[in-house]
Amino acid sequence: MAQVRFFTEDIKFRLPHPIKTGRWVKAAIKAEKKNPGNLNFIFCSDEYLREINIQYLRHKTYTDIVTFDSSEEKDMIEGDIFI
Repeated sequence: MAQVRFFTEDIKFRLPHPIKTGRWVKAAIKAEKKNPGNLNFIFCSDEYLREINIQYLRHKTYTDIVTFDSSEEKDMIEGDIFI
């Protein structure tokens, strides 16, 4: 069963309504006629995100978000989202 999970990395942050937010994410994916898979949202600092950007994308700039798609099926939305 598809899961939407929320994590933090090197910051203190608590999503106010993780279950409700996870349901909303799944509904948004289904509204786009896609299938939700396992999604991990990782909230992190600007520096942590910049290091990911450098290591995996070879960009030395700051960014708001980095995503890694791990979908194995055409209509599946699955992966890691660093914010």
